[in-house]
Amino acid sequence: MKADLNTILRDIKAAARIGHTESVWTALDNLQGFPQIAGNHQLDGAFLKRVIIPVGQALAHPLLNPNVLRPLISHENTGIRAVAGAALAERYLKGLPGTRLKDLQQMAKDLRQEVREAILLACAQPSTPAPEKQAEIFQTWLSHSSPQLQGLALQLLSSLPESLILEQLPRLEGYDLPQKPEVRQALAEAVTKLGQGENGLQVLAILSVWAENPERYYWVITRSLSRSWAARFPEETLAILTHLAAVEGGRKKILGTLKALQRHGANEAVQAALEAWRLSDNPRLRAAAQKADKKRK
Repeated sequence: MKADLNTILRDIKAAARIGHTESVWTALDNLQGFPQIAGNHQLDGAFLKRVIIPVGQALAHPLLNPNVLRPLISHENTGIRAVAGAALAERYLKGLPGTRLKDLQQMAKDLRQEVREAILLACAQPSTPAPEKQAEIFQTWLSHSSPQLQGLALQLLSSLPESLILEQLPRLEGYDLPQKPEVRQALAEAVTKLGQGENGLQVLAILSVWAENPERYYWVITRSLSRSWAARFPEETLAILTHLAAVEGGRKKILGTLKALQRHGANEAVQAALEAWRLSDNPRLRAAAQKADKKRK
């Protein structure tokens, strides 16, 4: 049987309005008409946005008994768990009773990436504005001991409304970055996305603070500054790289970031910085400039 999404959504909403639990379950059973769900296959982003998120939002109807969702949280089918995660996120953002952040956190640590992605999408794109709840989720997950939750928090940040991003950016200044590859990657991607928008100078101010602790933030800083957005701010970007090179010397990622800046249109500024490094009293800066010169030949 081929699934009809509009029919499923209509049936869920109708069942929720009259409080008919069995009808909700029947509508959810019809999701098995999607081969991705029936076969418990991998769910791509397009399917999550087209099917999983709308169904989750429908399950966030205020008249629906939250106990209906309980069995879905531990369902064996990934698609059903993804629906449950999206529904819990939507219900939490709406402030509906019977939905706890603890439950959402449990699902956000699901082993399947699709479930975590569905929760992230639902948190980032609620059907109704919920900035205070979004901020609460970001802050709670960023300070959590779970690397998965920290990674989701960082991914969520760049998807939040502009005003909320600006409000939450200062929290990153004192972020005690764990040396977990998935968290470092998520932080670098979040910083890059924020830098590509209207917050470039604010992001660079945070990177300047992080540059005081290169042992912890070196990889994230150089990864972020190697992207095209940083070339819009050559003076600030090169000041950060100069600070790093004065401590770290001509490490591979520093030189690679300089090359990336040149590719993205900041060649003159890079050349001026390298000339200053050659004439510097700092031996590490001079060594970094020599390495850059050798790589150029």
